[in-house]
Amino acid sequence: MSSYPDWFYDMIQYGLTELEEHGILSPQTRLAIYERLDPMDSDPPNIHIIRGRIALYALERVLPVWKAHLPILGDEDDQLPMMLANAIREVIEGRANLPDMWAYANEQWHLSSSIVEEIFEYHDEVPNTVAYVIETGIKGLLESMGLETLKEVEMWSEEDHMRFTDDAAATAAIVLCGGGDTGIPVDVQKLYEYWRWWLIELVPRAWQGT
Repeated sequence: MSSYPDWFYDMIQYGLTELEEHGILSPQTRLAIYERLDPMDSDPPNIHIIRGRIALYALERVLPVWKAHLPILGDEDDQLPMMLANAIREVIEGRANLPDMWAYANEQWHLSSSIVEEIFEYHDEVPNTVAYVIETGIKGLLESMGLETLKEVEMWSEEDHMRFTDDAAATAAIVLCGGGDTGIPVDVQKLYEYWRWWLIELVPRAWQGT
């Protein structure tokens, strides 16, 4: 990371050290990274390019998982994760009508619980983790417009960082590694590898805008 400023290198190294020691990147550390790179210091909706990129790249990482199980819900719902990815791109590229997009994101957030429940209850052929692709996209879209999903992080234990308090990055981790309320045990090695990728590849890419 010789092309990065010293503070950026130190930030990533701090995260890697925590990851090596504990096998996970805590929400507190993720929040510190977010605040250093792209602080959310005004009420949404407004454009947060770096945060949006971070969320988008995490979503793109899990989209193949969703696509591999199609058809799932049928109709437009099967296309929702891809539509959310496009919506994030519109926001961070300055092409979105922010009030309209904010309303759309909040509407999808309220609808998503029923979609997740349907996958859990009625689609035995689909792993429960797949449902979290949708939540990754919705959280990512909200984050791209200035919603800090980790704003109450200090009030919650790690076990309680679930649907209403985790960021898009952690929701993507559930898709790939298990956990959450999916009933699928966490694959500790996959979780370690995911957060390492997030630190050394995704975050630098989002910072550079590539």
